[in-house]
Amino acid sequence: MCLTKLLRLIILSGFTVSSCSAAVTYTFVNKSGLYDGNTSVIDSIVDVTSTQMTVSANTSTLNSNMDTFGINDSSIDGLTEIITISFDKDVIINIMDFSAIGADAMDGGNVTIGLLAPVTLFTGQPNFNGTTDTYTPATPITLLSGQSITITGSTGSSDFSLSSINLTVVPEPSSSSLLAVSALLLFKRKRK
Repeated sequence: MCLTKLLRLIILSGFTVSSCSAAVTYTFVNKSGLYDGNTSVIDSIVDVTSTQMTVSANTSTLNSNMDTFGINDSSIDGLTEIITISFDKDVIINIMDFSAIGADAMDGGNVTIGLLAPVTLFTGQPNFNGTTDTYTPATPITLLSGQSITITGSTGSSDFSLSSINLTVVPEPSSSSLLAVSALLLFKRKRK
């Protein structure tokens, strides 16, 4: 059987290849009905209904209002308040948008993504735009399912909030795609 016929047979058999996911932005602000009064919330990512995100506060309850999102009072205060975010699928972190991160480390935020070292964000730091308070990693960071993003203040006097996160869900390879690749490899092996 020639390769063209094998490919035609695979396509006619209904095998599909997973497509790439598009980047989506999840907004934390203006969701008081979802977050307020809860220490942990599970929410679906908009436009990716099968992906669940868990957001947790370590010391008190989460708080969301029109402009800010944080712990207890709609901000993340100091070193003691920690927000943890995790996903049930692998995701790529593209951009994180904050509010009110200051001009120096005394009023900055610490972000740890997965197993990477913490990054302290404040005006003038690499990959952080102090004008718009956005953190854009030099290269997008893959966060595996089971790993988390941890956000806290950089000092005891820090006071800022999280606004949104832009991410891409890593598509899972479908079993039919794996089967199609296996068939191609077997065919190629038999030809030798």
